Amino acid sequence: MIPSKLDNVQELLSKYNVKRVDESVNNDLLCILCNKLMRDACESACGCHYCYTCIRIYLSQNHNYCPGDKTECKEDYLNLEGDVFRNIRLSTRISRIVVKCPNIRCNYTSELLRLKEHLDKCTPESVECPCVTIGCEEEPLLKDEMAKHLTDQVLRHTQLIMSFCNELKSEINHNNETTKEDISHLKEVLRVQKALNDEKTAQMEFLIEELRNKDNMILVLSQDIQEVKNEMITLLTSKESELKKLKSDIQIFRQEIEFMKNDLEVVGSTDIKNQVKDLKKEIFGIKMNIDSNNEERERKMNNLIRLNKLCPNVDMDFMWRIEEYSKKRRTVTDVYSDSFQSHNYKFCLNLYIYGDNLGLWCVIMKGEKDDFLEWPMRRTVTLSIIEQDSLKTHKTTVFQYDTYQRNKKAFDRPKDERNDYCIGTDSLVRYSYIKETPMILVNDSIIVACVVH
Repeated sequence: MIPSKLDNVQELLSKYNVKRVDESVNNDLLCILCNKLMRDACESACGCHYCYTCIRIYLSQNHNYCPGDKTECKEDYLNLEGDVFRNIRLSTRISRIVVKCPNIRCNYTSELLRLKEHLDKCTPESVECPCVTIGCEEEPLLKDEMAKHLTDQVLRHTQLIMSFCNELKSEINHNNETTKEDISHLKEVLRVQKALNDEKTAQMEFLIEELRNKDNMILVLSQDIQEVKNEMITLLTSKESELKKLKSDIQIFRQEIEFMKNDLEVVGSTDIKNQVKDLKKEIFGIKMNIDSNNEERERKMNNLIRLNKLCPNVDMDFMWRIEEYSKKRRTVTDVYSDSFQSHNYKFCLNLYIYGDNLGLWCVIMKGEKDDFLEWPMRRTVTLSIIEQDSLKTHKTTVFQYDTYQRNKKAFDRPKDERNDYCIGTDSLVRYSYIKETPMILVNDSIIVACVVH
């Protein structure tokens, strides 16, 4: 806001076309647009000076940059509201300039600040064009000359008035829009503030309710703690009673131990000798059982030796006992034995019982040394059923790769855990033969054997 002392200066500069007495006054007091002493001096961000009216008209004509010739003038857009501000310092300097009285026939000179006092007393014989404030550049004239000027320049003045009205209308619309935006923004701010207040109120109510709940919980916890405390006191009291009882029991045990020591001393060595004698009997019985087990193991070893004699030139034999044969023959039975090895090949047996027929198969399994073995396998496989007392073989059947009538893939290297094809026959022996031949079926069990050589 320009101070009141400078109001007269601005009025004089607007109403009268005052001239400087000293033409050497600095040019920074001149408007770079009209080249006159600035009326309502303004300064832009780039440091240029203008009359407020001049720069406003200039920017309203779709100019975006400062009209000055500095480098900074073309760097940023120039905005009337944000980039142009009134310069009181320059206005004060202008008010100190010595000027002439605008009346043509008056030679009075004074500082522009004090010229108003003189003009109030000076009889004006010349007048200024009423359109000077909106762009007319005519010097003050006598009244008769001014009348002729107004008549001659009516078209020019009309254009200036229309331009000024359009500019004023644009500024009014802009101000109205700005005011509407400000009001809308203010309403939005108030709405948001109200929402925030409501939210804070709800939060406060929630916190108050939470505090009430916490108080209730603290009260309940206090009661629980008191109850636990009472229970602990009761428990400690009972434990003390139990501890006293335990101490009493320990004392009784100690007394009983003393009594037992005394009894042992009274009994003497007779009872101890009897106990030693009983222990010797138990040890003798255990020794007899061990001897019996050794004899059984020896008998089994002899049986294996006899089997080796019956089947010479073999590296390994495998015998398989099948229990509950009568039960198995009443249904179709298809079972596999444990695995065994011979000549580094790995095998298992497959027993297939259906009705009166007994089928026996030898199945090659995947082994650890398969990479080093000959494939297909060229070994001879012998399957038989055995008498259980003499280990004599019956129904012995021999299978060789070259003469095998079934699928010779049974001798190939297995791709899975067991080969899909088997070496053997589905009718090794019939039930009638097993039943009629002594010592083959013993305790409802039979023994089959496999020899690979």
